[in-house]
Amino acid sequence: MSLTNPSLILNTSYTYESIIMVTVKDIMSSHLIYGDENSTVFDIIELMARNNVGCVVIMRSGVVKGIVTERDVVRSIYKERFNILDQKAQNIMSSPVVTTEEDQTPMLAAYIMRDKNIKKLIVMDDLDVKGIITQTDIVRNMDKVLHPCG
Repeated sequence: MSLTNPSLILNTSYTYESIIMVTVKDIMSSHLIYGDENSTVFDIIELMARNNVGCVVIMRSGVVKGIVTERDVVRSIYKERFNILDQKAQNIMSSPVVTTEEDQTPMLAAYIMRDKNIKKLIVMDDLDVKGIITQTDIVRNMDKVLHPCG
């Protein structure tokens, strides 16, 4: 079997109609945990632990104002070198949040994360939060992302 055999490289049985492009919506999580910017860091950590998530989306009047990630907590502890548990979430949250859209491709989402040195993107539809996509979501679905036809 030759590696240069074109039939190994190009499957001509696919039609345009049979190719279904995988989108962010297909692999994102719509389960988000929300917090208030005036919540304490302890409250945010508690939300993360109870819900087994790595971040809490910070809202004000229905608008995303920031995101607190596990990384934000660790960096704040290191930077401040004292107990941050009583500080407000707004003091450690990442803001503004970086977003993507539901119809975007996961590969573009991955490029945005790489370029911004982040691991999570909030998925928006205009001003409505639809979910979150993470590096883990993309890696777990690599077969769909790289081979959308199956």
